[in-house]
Amino acid sequence: MALRMDMHVHSAHSGDSRMPVEEILESARRAGLHGIAITDHNEIAGALEAKRKSKDLIIIVGEEIKTLQGEILAYNIKRRIEPFMTMEETIEAVRKQGGLIAVSHPFDMFRSDAVRNPEVLERIAKNLDFVEINGRSLPESNRKAKEFARRHGIPLIAGSDAHTPMEIGTAYTIFHGKPLCRKTDISVSASTLELLGRLFRTKLYKTLGI
Repeated sequence: MALRMDMHVHSAHSGDSRMPVEEILESARRAGLHGIAITDHNEIAGALEAKRKSKDLIIIVGEEIKTLQGEILAYNIKRRIEPFMTMEETIEAVRKQGGLIAVSHPFDMFRSDAVRNPEVLERIAKNLDFVEINGRSLPESNRKAKEFARRHGIPLIAGSDAHTPMEIGTAYTIFHGKPLCRKTDISVSASTLELLGRLFRTKLYKTLGI
């Protein structure tokens, strides 16, 4: 069975999102997803809450961790991993918990926390389980991410990077097997114009607090 999963969602436990877990779960159901990964910034409380509350959706406990060289995504972890370590220290901490690692929104020129330095990306390539195609990144950034993944033989995953309900499921991963297996396809439904419109609506949503 192919599983459709949005692999990058932020709950109200992230400082830049206001979505309660219940709203995330309902939005994922409406989007026709089989599961989600909640990947709050430097926190796993929202993911653990979702895992407790969901009886039908597959929930991956994740964390988007800020390292000294940029952000990475950790999946299938059990304890929160501290931010602001080096990339190598962070990767080691994820591996100690048996977690999997993706580089989030690589090459994104508009994000200060994106890993854009080619030397850093080349250095960590051998430690990556996945490369992310991000629903909030412009097509050129995602093109570079795809090329990097192809060159190193790393599977792609996709996530919406949702901070609002309307974004959930706009980018998702199709796992041909169990969740987090290496046989994947991706779906990203955003042209540059659509993406800019979505980001504007998201900013308005967050400003109004609705």
